[in-house]
Amino acid sequence: MAGDGQEWEEVIILQNQDGEPIAKKRMDVNGEQGRKSESDVNGSRDAGSGALDRDVLSHLSIMSMKAGLSFSPQSDWTKVCKERTSQRSRDDDEEEDEEEEDDNPLNVVPADGLTVLDILPWEDVLVSRILPFMSLTDLFQLRQVSCGCRDAVAIFFASNHHLDLSAVGPEFTQDAFRVVSAEAKNLTTLNVANCKKWITDDLILPVIEANRNLRDISISENSSLSTNVVRRIATRCPDLCSLSLAECQQVTSTSVECVGMNCDQLEHLDLRGCWAMDDDTLSLVLQLHPQLKWLSVARAYGVTDLLVDQICTYCPNIEYLDVEGCWRITDAAIRQLWNLESLKTLKVKDCRYITERSLARFRAKGVQIDVLLPEESDLAKLERHLRAREFGRARSIPPNFAL
Repeated sequence: MAGDGQEWEEVIILQNQDGEPIAKKRMDVNGEQGRKSESDVNGSRDAGSGALDRDVLSHLSIMSMKAGLSFSPQSDWTKVCKERTSQRSRDDDEEEDEEEEDDNPLNVVPADGLTVLDILPWEDVLVSRILPFMSLTDLFQLRQVSCGCRDAVAIFFASNHHLDLSAVGPEFTQDAFRVVSAEAKNLTTLNVANCKKWITDDLILPVIEANRNLRDISISENSSLSTNVVRRIATRCPDLCSLSLAECQQVTSTSVECVGMNCDQLEHLDLRGCWAMDDDTLSLVLQLHPQLKWLSVARAYGVTDLLVDQICTYCPNIEYLDVEGCWRITDAAIRQLWNLESLKTLKVKDCRYITERSLARFRAKGVQIDVLLPEESDLAKLERHLRAREFGRARSIPPNFAL
C-alpha cells in the first residue's frame, strides 16, 4: 500500500508455539510506526490497559532474545520499532564505512598534491618514529626536498638526544655542524671524534653550555681543541659518565684533575696518547672515582707501577685496563691485579718489562690479553726434535749390539 506516499507492510510480531500469529503490526518499509492498525488475533491484548498479558510478554521476551533484541515487560510497540530502526541504522553505517574506506588518505594518494608525509603528524610520527633511523646524509638530503621537510628535520635536530659525527667527521663542515646543533638543548651524547679539520672551541663550547645533561662525550683525535673545552665539560656536565680524550696531546693534567673533582659519576675515561698524564694526576682521579670500570692510559709515558697500585687500592671494580706502551710498568705491579675478579680485559702491548710470568695467571682466568703466547724459536724446536730422535734410536738398539 502506498496511498499516503509511504509503503506499508504488515509485520507479525508475536506468534505462538504452533506458528500462529498472536499480534501484528503495520509498519512502513523504513521501520517507522504506522497508523494504529494492530489486531489482536487471539484477544489476548487488553485495549484498556495498553499492555500484553503474562503469557504474551514471556513469549515476546524469548523471541526478542533470539532475535538479538532486548525486551522487558514495560516494553511497548514503540520500543520494538525503535530497536528495529536502530539495527537498520547500524547496518547502514557499516555499509557507509566500507564505502568510505577507499577514501582513507593512508590507502590512496591524496588529492591537491598532498602526500602521506604531509598528512602524518610530524612530532608523533616523523620526528620520533622515522627520522631517528635516517643517517645524517639522508637527513640533509631530506632538508632540500621542501620547506616542510626542512622544518621537520629542524624539529628533529632540536629534540635529538644523540649527536654522533665520528663516522662523517672529516667530511663534515662548520655550517653543517651549526645546522645540527644550533637548537639542540636535550643532548645526552656528543661524539665529535676525528673532526679536527673543522672543529674549533667557538663551535663546540656553546653546545656544551646549552646541553648540561650530557653523559657521554668524545672529543678524541682533535688536536685543534684547547684545554678550555675540557674545563668547560668539567664545570657544565655534572652527570658525565664517559669521557674520551684520546690522542688529545694538548690536554693538561690540571684539566683532567678538574674533571675528576667535578664529575662524580665518571665510569669510563679514555686518556690514550695524553702525554701530560702522570701518577699524581691519575691517583687523584682514582681516589675520587671508586666506581671507575674502564680506563686507558696507553702511551702515557709518565705512568709507573704506582698507577697499578692505586687501581688495586681504590678501583676494585675495574673491568678494562689499557697500559699499552707504558714501558715503566713491570711484572711486579701486574701481579697485584691477580686478585681483581672484575678484570676482563688487560692490554700490555709494548710494555717491555711485562712478561708471561705475570700474564699466565690472567690467561688461566679467561682475561683477554692483547699479547699472544710466546712461541718456541725455530732453534728450540730443532733441538727438541733431535733429542726425541736420539732417545728413540737409543731405545731401538739391542743391548748386546756392539759397533
